[in-house]
Amino acid sequence: MNRANCFAYSLSDGLKGVFHNLMMSLISFSMMVGSLLVVGSLVMIVLNIDSVIESVGDRNEILIYISEDATDPEIETVAKTITKIKHVESAAFVSRESALSSMKEELEDYPSVLEGLEKDNPLRDGFRIRVDDPENAAEVAKALSGVPKVEKVRARADVIESFLKMRNAVNLVSVGLMVLLGVISFFIMMNTIRISAYTRREEIGIMRMVGADKGMIRLSFVTEAAIISLAGSLTAFGLTALIYNELLARTLENTGLLEVVPFSENAGMMLLGFVAVSLLIGVAGSLASINRYLRV
Repeated sequence: MNRANCFAYSLSDGLKGVFHNLMMSLISFSMMVGSLLVVGSLVMIVLNIDSVIESVGDRNEILIYISEDATDPEIETVAKTITKIKHVESAAFVSRESALSSMKEELEDYPSVLEGLEKDNPLRDGFRIRVDDPENAAEVAKALSGVPKVEKVRARADVIESFLKMRNAVNLVSVGLMVLLGVISFFIMMNTIRISAYTRREEIGIMRMVGADKGMIRLSFVTEAAIISLAGSLTAFGLTALIYNELLARTLENTGLLEVVPFSENAGMMLLGFVAVSLLIGVAGSLASINRYLRV
């Protein structure tokens, strides 16, 4: 039998197995859909949290203000000290005059608010410091607070840290659920193929006695598991897109996030991941259960 005929036979036999053992096939299918749906939803939540961290203004920048009595040499010393601090990418000096000018641009619709401040500028010279990663903002802010002539450190480390903790928690839950649901799906798929093989044990025995190749028989059951897994992954993908766009995205928008991550941006990778994971579970489960019925 050539490869084309072998594939056609295994596909036909796999479909027959799915409908012959319909109840267990539906249980495996439902478990696969539910598992991927939960994990996919959590992945989209993590992506949105990352998007918030990325879009928060000055997310990895820290502002420091220099004491009013600091001399030019002392300011230069502060600049050199800043560049030596770990995780600092750059430090730009911001004079009190340029700070006032920037403030005027931001409040151009309310010129009276800043009227007269040119003669008595209350702002301070400072530095705008860029950190290599938002996770390191708290550490850098702490180091900056100990630099002589640094009067105030303004960082959003607490806000960033709260989002990072949330993201890490969701990541941990996602990984835990992925492993747990994956194991459950594996055993359900294994039992599905085992029952399918058991109900067809006489057929398998006859095929073996007339010289049928073990690989071809095994392929039929692997194809059966692959059909269930592929159907489950595609259904889970469609439901994830539907639930995210119609429920999760709207909920996240109502929380005040600046911009919700479109599902379409990650659809390709998610579909690939769903298919790969489901096929891996299905094929592994079928192979683990079929071998005992080929010992004829």
